[in-house]
Amino acid sequence: WIYLTRDAVQIPSGDFGTYHHIIMRGGHDGVVIFPVIDGQILLIRHFRNAIRNWSLEIPRGAPTSGLSVEDNARQEILEEIQGEIQQLEYLGKMENNNGMAAETMHVYFAEVKSAGAPNLAEGIEGIRRVSSGELATMIRKSEVTDCHTIVAYTLAQMNNLLP
Repeated sequence: WIYLTRDAVQIPSGDFGTYHHIIMRGGHDGVVIFPVIDGQILLIRHFRNAIRNWSLEIPRGAPTSGLSVEDNARQEILEEIQGEIQQLEYLGKMENNNGMAAETMHVYFAEVKSAGAPNLAEGIEGIRRVSSGELATMIRKSEVTDCHTIVAYTLAQMNNLLP
């Protein structure tokens, strides 16, 4: 999935050193989807091995070969929550961890017309519907700490898209 390199670099002071850099296999343009159904935001409860814990977050995914970024967003909703997108609006992009990786995530607001069961095979245990006010409280109380969710929530709010 990734290549880890240790690059030789010259920093602005003129000194030389090394810097770790992650290269994502298959490209670097993933998707983040802020799904809303019947005026409520869909959060997934996803086990994240890196933190060895559960995370409440919105769907996201790595690039899929042969798919446009928009089609990749639709595919992720289908894969993760068996959902179907009615309307998709591009909100912008975010850099995941530009101190370590050249990974750009394209953020979408999605009106979802249906959602099914969570994808247990991907470590998604459940789907939770929350209001925009509830999500704001969850972010403020650090119950939602996923940066993708926080950025997408902020972009949706800035574009007056929140129910």
